[in-house]
Amino acid sequence: MLSEQNRVQRTVEEKNLSTAVEMRDERAVQNQRVKEQTREQSSDNGSADNDVRQRASEWEYAWTGSDKSEIRMLSELRELATRRSTNRERTGVRHI
Repeated sequence: MLSEQNRVQRTVEEKNLSTAVEMRDERAVQNQRVKEQTREQSSDNGSADNDVRQRASEWEYAWTGSDKSEIRMLSELRELATRRSTNRERTGVRHI
């Protein structure tokens, strides 16, 4: 009787351990996916910042004879994109 209880208890413990290992493995896979998505998103954000900066430069040069307020606004836009990118690099914070 006692050995039967021990066998049942051991079987339950093994099953619990197996389930725990499976859950741990599943969480590891999910965490890896999140890391990859975050990395992809941060790359996309960096590209968007560069695009904004590039367009602002092009527009500023194209409007050199134009209204000074438009040129100032574009300069501020480019500066903002640069600051966002610099802050992200310095802090290591990635926005999703």
